[in-house]
Amino acid sequence: DIAVNHDHVYVLDSSGTRVQIMDLQYAVRGDFNLPRDRSPLTSRENGLAADQRGNVFVTSFSGSRIRVYNQAGRPLASFGLPGQRVGEFAGPGGLCIDSSNHLFVADSGNGRVQLFQLQELP
Repeated sequence: DIAVNHDHVYVLDSSGTRVQIMDLQYAVRGDFNLPRDRSPLTSRENGLAADQRGNVFVTSFSGSRIRVYNQAGRPLASFGLPGQRVGEFAGPGGLCIDSSNHLFVADSGNGRVQLFQLQELP
């Protein structure tokens, strides 16, 4: 998956284990590994987005979570539980953050898109 904000391009590798950060001329500026569960097949990360401050949002498809990292890979927050209510997911996949700081989550298993208003993170 690929995400772009006003000054960086973020790439989630195909195995969902690492995020690479590049400038808009595609020069690598950093990367970080994502935490892994015991079984790599059940902990694959699937979706990626970045806000205007450079915080990186990554979905955990099987874990029904969204994790938030800074550009150095330090965890800032996480949210979501398995389920069907607001804030619960069944296989969250694609992510998108618009210019108004709205986070759109493709909640694949529930056949819907959830919308969240993001607050400023440190």
